[in-house]
Amino acid sequence: MDADIAGWSEIDKKWNNSFDDIPVRSTKPIVIKVKILAGIGINRNSIFDYVTYPHPRIEVECDWARGTKKFQTSEKNETNNPIWDETFRIVLSDGYDETSNGIMKFRLLDKGWIYSTTLAETDFDPDSLEIGSNFEGNISFGKMGTIRVKITKRQKTHLRLSHCLCDGEINFRKNRIHRAMKGMQRLLGNDGAPRNLLEAPIISVVGSGGGIRAMTGMCGVMEALLETGILDCLMYAVGTSGSSWYLTSTYARNALDKNRQSDYHSWLRNSLTTSPFVELVKPWNLLKGRQVYKAKTSVGQPFTFIDYYGIVTAIKAMGEEYANVKLSDVRKYLDEANVPLPLLNSSQVYEDRLVQQYYADCSFTPYECEIPHYGVNVDMQRLNSQFHSGVMEKNLPEPDLQFLLGTLGSVFGVSLDRIKQALDEDDETDSEMTGHDRGHQEEQKSAWLNNLPDFLGRNGVIQRTGKVLNMVRGFSDMKRFRINPRIKSAGEEEIVDGFDEQRSDLDLVDGGILCNVAVDAILRPQRRNDILIIIDFTGYDADISFKTLTTSISLAKEGGYKFPPVDLKKIRKEGVKQFYIFEDENDPECPIVFWFLMTTKKFSQLSDYTPKNKEVLKDLPPGERFNDFSIYKSDTYDTFDLTYTNLEFDRLRELMNFNISSNAEIIKQKIREKISQKRKLGHQNMIEN
Repeated sequence: MDADIAGWSEIDKKWNNSFDDIPVRSTKPIVIKVKILAGIGINRNSIFDYVTYPHPRIEVECDWARGTKKFQTSEKNETNNPIWDETFRIVLSDGYDETSNGIMKFRLLDKGWIYSTTLAETDFDPDSLEIGSNFEGNISFGKMGTIRVKITKRQKTHLRLSHCLCDGEINFRKNRIHRAMKGMQRLLGNDGAPRNLLEAPIISVVGSGGGIRAMTGMCGVMEALLETGILDCLMYAVGTSGSSWYLTSTYARNALDKNRQSDYHSWLRNSLTTSPFVELVKPWNLLKGRQVYKAKTSVGQPFTFIDYYGIVTAIKAMGEEYANVKLSDVRKYLDEANVPLPLLNSSQVYEDRLVQQYYADCSFTPYECEIPHYGVNVDMQRLNSQFHSGVMEKNLPEPDLQFLLGTLGSVFGVSLDRIKQALDEDDETDSEMTGHDRGHQEEQKSAWLNNLPDFLGRNGVIQRTGKVLNMVRGFSDMKRFRINPRIKSAGEEEIVDGFDEQRSDLDLVDGGILCNVAVDAILRPQRRNDILIIIDFTGYDADISFKTLTTSISLAKEGGYKFPPVDLKKIRKEGVKQFYIFEDENDPECPIVFWFLMTTKKFSQLSDYTPKNKEVLKDLPPGERFNDFSIYKSDTYDTFDLTYTNLEFDRLRELMNFNISSNAEIIKQKIREKISQKRKLGHQNMIEN
């Protein structure tokens, strides 16, 4: 089996590495890394040294820096021998060479009564170092003391500029494919199961946006996948907006086994009975928001209303005790590859433009934040650090999960901003709603905003986007690619107005603003998905709209990746079904797509259905059955309804459980067919362009 895994991994790597032939940006700047370790005998050389110890900090300045020219350490209180252990990186400008006068200045500063004073200054010449070498020793301020430093000179970047998947994801795939194949063998038995890894299809579940409707529906979906054994066959679990809330919370809680899943779903069921609006105005949450504001702005990280919104979202969706977990912490849960890899989708936009004018797909895994339209990838632990020209000038804290929850579901940030009339779209799938009635409803729901303190942004328009420091600051010629980078754009117009070297931060929003399903992220050809189980929680009248499906088809065409043919006219004539199967019988490399909806048609026909929690039957209106209700034609499950009773929660959860589990045999049959295709093709489909 080890040889089988090694063979599959070699083919997977070869396919992935083939995308490295498409250059993104190759120039690596010269970087001076300065680490201030400690001070020795720091003093003012004055009579004041007999009165109090100094409050020293160090300032480093270089006029030849391309980005930030001046850095300062933190201030240490009343000490002659401060310990800093702080690191800065200076990116030298393009015109710098070994003959340039790029003298670095080190200054010893002391806090005064009103302002800081410079006690001493000394120079260091980076030309004294060859590229690849370092200096470790003391820098003297004469009678004022010395500091211990380590200075290195490299030519490098801290971004991964590539169309390839990262090593962390590639290694996960290597470990997961064996477990997924074993899951298929258990699921299918002797009836068409894969005999080796090359026959095992890559399968993913993809949940759409839809607020707490999507969260609740995902509870039923994931229960059904676990109960049927399909969960063990999955490579990826993908979420947008409400579905990403569910996945973020589930992975933070390590809740993909039966017991922990049940505990989380019970907790969530209880949590959703109370409104998040109550949490928004609780004094201790306002205080926590203020603390987050101070912590972020003190190190230069941006803060918007979405940071505060994320605090409340975490309380309701995940549990306050998990709010400060980092997405990179989830790597430990993935070490054994016993669960699929989570892929959380958002969009990078301009704050002042509609998404139709500009967007770039942006996705998060525990390993990286990726923006494939530009081939830009940053380690999750470095996201929101200070960058210039691809170099991390200053390492800052990674965003926690409460920030991600706020950003991933910032459709509600959009609706709050709607009060200020920042946008005028009339489309729930685009997550930017207008219309007099809905606008009036949102205005009533959000009237309390006028009383929020200044740090929430009540001066002018509320900032509705999640912001992170711009990791491509300093790049002025970023080339834009299609999601499949091998496909050239029409007219060869590859340079677009996207990343601006002058912008200090990037605006991130709910991925559902453009398309409520993360087709760009999951159908990147590098991921080689064979079967997608897509769950559409969009709150439209499905038998006349199918907007999310239509948008997905358009994005596939625009992105240059494969999506099976869909006859929309036929679908609309047939009316809404539990699910649809889309496949291209003439192209075995095209993925099979299951498209599930929230229809209750078959569920409501069960005459003797008994809910799992029988106590909710007492809450049924007279004459109603538990499973006889509507999703699309009911205000109960509106996207902006933020509370569910236990009855409402159980109905939706058990509906989606039924819709998946009652069709498990059809899913299994399509898995068999894909296995048969791969068996006939061999491994050539994995390595050919």
